[in-house]
Amino acid sequence: MEVDLKVKNGNLVLTLPVEAKALSTTIYGGGFKSNLRHVVFHSVPSDFNEDPLERSRKVVEDLNLNPECSAVFLTAVKVKEMHVVVKGETTGAKCYVAATIGLGNPVSCSHGSNGKASTINIFVAVDRDLSDNGLVELVKTVTEAKVSAIHDVDLRCNLTYAIGTSTDALIVASLRKPSTEIYTGQLTSIGNLVSRLVYKSILMGAEKWGYSQGRSMIKRLDERGVKLKDIVDSAMSLFKPWKKLPVKKAREAVKDEILRCLEDVNVSSMINAALRLDEDARTGLIPHLKPQQYVSDPVHLVSDEILALSLALYLNGWNAVFELYRYDTEKPGILSRLPPFIDDMIAALIAGATSRIYSRGGK
Repeated sequence: MEVDLKVKNGNLVLTLPVEAKALSTTIYGGGFKSNLRHVVFHSVPSDFNEDPLERSRKVVEDLNLNPECSAVFLTAVKVKEMHVVVKGETTGAKCYVAATIGLGNPVSCSHGSNGKASTINIFVAVDRDLSDNGLVELVKTVTEAKVSAIHDVDLRCNLTYAIGTSTDALIVASLRKPSTEIYTGQLTSIGNLVSRLVYKSILMGAEKWGYSQGRSMIKRLDERGVKLKDIVDSAMSLFKPWKKLPVKKAREAVKDEILRCLEDVNVSSMINAALRLDEDARTGLIPHLKPQQYVSDPVHLVSDEILALSLALYLNGWNAVFELYRYDTEKPGILSRLPPFIDDMIAALIAGATSRIYSRGGK
């Protein structure tokens, strides 16, 4: 499938080889179309507050495109740098996917946007003819693949899984090569191909944002609102500096030791287990523990302390355990604001780091 892709005046402009039958959620060129030929990815400022329809009309006019055959995606990302293109084919069908991936304002079913401008825009073209219900089902297939990929990169909205951003848009297009396909779900050859390509495009775009699947644990914690600075602040609340290790040097030593601990795959694994347990507990997936009970940190829930003790012992033996007792009792700083499984594991991480510094005499 030959799709012409060019960067014009800062816009990403796709021109299809023939007029396509399409279904679109874009403001400009949205709904069912029988003559889609041009798709524009247009960058807007992060504080964009204009009429999106008028802005899109102006873009199409400036590019000298036929307005009846055009659709426009708007995004706050730089389209030249942040777009991805993937192609594939299956028996008797070819597929083309172009997307711009912005992940700055993730949303979940239970939490709204953080207000930042960012969008996942996805264009999918299939060379086969699709019926109207085939196009509608393909929208479902694309959305399922997008959500699956977002889940697998662990994109978060607060502490919950994100399902996308607040302004996502998509276009599915059929170039109408015989024969007509009625079904485009996951079990069809076309649906399966589209799903895999969309999934891949999201992973590629997410990596450009720094959301690689193997990113560091400190970044994963930061995405959940657990900032390195806050962890260090909590640690320093109970840390005992001495003459050869004054407060300023002690703070740097604590920060470096925490990061060093997190480079250990076993430490990251235990903290990741706590993050998953927290998620299951808040959604009611742990038997005999209701979400309302969990957030109140009930006395019969001791597995969080057991996990924290295991991490402390691993990091620095009984020295870390005694430190953990201090931090878990006092819960300084961010420790007082975190849910049960996470607060104990961050306390254990702090305890391991600070006790190691004490054991080395500040070296």
